[in-house]
Amino acid sequence: MLTAIDDVDIAFGTPVALAELTTITTGFQTRRRD
Repeated sequence: MLTAIDDVDIAFGTPVALAELTTITTGFQTRRRD
């Protein structure tokens, strides 16, 4: 059963996860360019 806390985790966790993926992807691209 979802609680308000779970909703907050989802609301903030998803953008954070996407930001981490973007950072990782950018890091790989930078390494390839080097």
